[in-house]
Amino acid sequence: MMSFRIFSLALLLFAKGQGFFRSRKFRFNLKKCTIKYCSGTQWKDNWHPGVLQGKCVKQTRVSQGLYSSKTVVLPKCPSTISCPSEKQSRTMCSCKNAYYCPFHSWTSWTGNVAQGTCGRQSRYRDFNQHTKYDIRQSNCNGISSSCGSRQYNYRDWCSCRYARCTLSSWSSWSDLSSPVDPSHCASQSRTRSYSLTWLYTERRSNCNGVAPQSCPSNIRETREKVVTCPPLANPSHGSWHRDDCKANRQSCRSVCLLQCDIVNGFQLDGSDRRECLANGQWSTPWSSHCKDVRPPTITCPQSISTATDPGKPTKTISIPAASAVDNSGQQPTITNNAGAQTVPCTYFEAPAYGVRSCNKNTSDSNGVLYEMVCVIQCTQGYSFADPTAANTYLCQSDGTWQKLLFGGQFPQPVYPKSQRPWPDCAPEQNVNAAKKNFTFYTGSCSSNEQDALLRIRRNFLEAVRNSPLAKLALCDASYGQDCVVDNVRVYCGSNSRKRSVGDQRIITFDFIMKDNKASQDPKIEAPKVQKMMADLDVLATFVKNNFPADAHMPDLQVYAANSAAACPAGKVLMVIPGSGPVLERTMCVECPAGSYYNKDSQTCQKCQEGTYQNSTGQMNCIPCPQGTWTVGIHARNYTECFEICEPGEYTVVAESGVMNCLMCPIGTYQPNFRASKCEPCPAGKTTLEKASISLKDCH
Repeated sequence: MMSFRIFSLALLLFAKGQGFFRSRKFRFNLKKCTIKYCSGTQWKDNWHPGVLQGKCVKQTRVSQGLYSSKTVVLPKCPSTISCPSEKQSRTMCSCKNAYYCPFHSWTSWTGNVAQGTCGRQSRYRDFNQHTKYDIRQSNCNGISSSCGSRQYNYRDWCSCRYARCTLSSWSSWSDLSSPVDPSHCASQSRTRSYSLTWLYTERRSNCNGVAPQSCPSNIRETREKVVTCPPLANPSHGSWHRDDCKANRQSCRSVCLLQCDIVNGFQLDGSDRRECLANGQWSTPWSSHCKDVRPPTITCPQSISTATDPGKPTKTISIPAASAVDNSGQQPTITNNAGAQTVPCTYFEAPAYGVRSCNKNTSDSNGVLYEMVCVIQCTQGYSFADPTAANTYLCQSDGTWQKLLFGGQFPQPVYPKSQRPWPDCAPEQNVNAAKKNFTFYTGSCSSNEQDALLRIRRNFLEAVRNSPLAKLALCDASYGQDCVVDNVRVYCGSNSRKRSVGDQRIITFDFIMKDNKASQDPKIEAPKVQKMMADLDVLATFVKNNFPADAHMPDLQVYAANSAAACPAGKVLMVIPGSGPVLERTMCVECPAGSYYNKDSQTCQKCQEGTYQNSTGQMNCIPCPQGTWTVGIHARNYTECFEICEPGEYTVVAESGVMNCLMCPIGTYQPNFRASKCEPCPAGKTTLEKASISLKDCH
């Protein structure tokens, strides 16, 4: 009905437009019209485009009009009125659906496992996927398109080792070092061992419980060894307590006792006991013997009284030789040493880089007779580095050396007498540097010492360079002078200059000025060193007054020692005897061979036992090769490193300085290395052989 009303209204408007109602008086020219009008719309399932497999697409469709018709009489028939068009859209998806997911079979295990190890192996299986495509609107959410990834499986697999043991045949009988049974004198043993072959079996996860992993211990049998010792030789001037000892072989542990011919003057020296040992030998070493204790009968020639030769104070005579008879049956040797005397003083070699001149049987100014007097001198360019060295050395009749100090008025002994009494000479050079020692008291020891040290070392040279003195070329390289800070030490101690102050952190160091353009002429160089010492005094005043503020340490206390000449490390300061200014006679002498430079004491120290030094001016000594040692201190060459005497030995030093190792005699022992003597056994006990190393060897 609504459509018809719309249609009527439209028809009325159409007629008015055509002039059918121009006046109240009109006439109608009517026609019969069949009018089509829109009675509604309808939708059909004509969505497009189509949906592709596995894809989502946007589809659309358009509505179709529904028309009705009616016959009416009108002046003019109107055109058909179309129905309005409507459009719809949607998204449709063809969704892949994995609807059935059974598994395929497992693959084989992969991953090689080496013999005797465990390793990880793996296998996998895939899905046997069944799929179809479902049509869904909008999206495919909730639909599984795949069965998922393949499934893996892992295991630990082991190649496990186990032993296969095969028993071998018996070995030959062999001697043992000691008896296995108290009733045995000596023992022997033989063994039967297992030979091992490794086999392998496979196990899961681990090798726990896989056995055996070793073979049983060797099978061992023992037995007593029959031992005899050869007959003993008949001893000189004595006999064995059993005649059987020299006639037949003796069984193990048999004892033979030595008896000496006491009636004829022979007495036992040493042990009287010899025992047959487990090695088939008599107890050795055996130095016992029948000692001749009866002195020989000596017949001396009669005294001869005769006049001297005419006109002479002497006469030559012939004195018959003395005769002697000894109970040993041997002819005694008669020695006459009357008037013979050996000089006990060793004629030592000259010092290195020096000369020596020695006279024998010389008297000093007091009439004291010396066996030998030696005067020692260094060659040009060399000097002694020992301030106690002397030029004159005296040897007394007992072989003791003395050196003359202070003009020869005060002799001093030199020890040990087996060593050369005078030192070696070493290269010298003019002193060309000066130093001043500074001491800083920086405050309580509880503060950070390292920070204070770094601040002072960092600021000290900078403060010196900024001083007015630096502008006068104090440390200017262009003037040939160089400045260094050396021998820095930091420690806690008391400030002796302030009684009420407790322990403070103390920093000491040497400020050294060196002439890099030094002259070889001491007359030229000495004034330059004197000036550097004076400049250091001026520097000390500047440092005391300005450095605490420049270093930002207002509580810093500074003290300075007197300026002095200085030598580089490895050389010591020596004043050569003579006339002239001291600085012109001041030299820097290298530490000689056999010594090293001690930086703390700034002196030459002799190499300690077990070390040597064959060069001059060195900072340390060289250890002896392994297994060797020096006889004493002051070794100058590796040839003075001798083989170390082992336990059972003791050291004997010959007069030449060569060291020998001798075995401890019977009745003594020594358990230590490098021993100078052997220890005696307790009373009533002795050792069976030389070179015993323990008190347990005393029986």
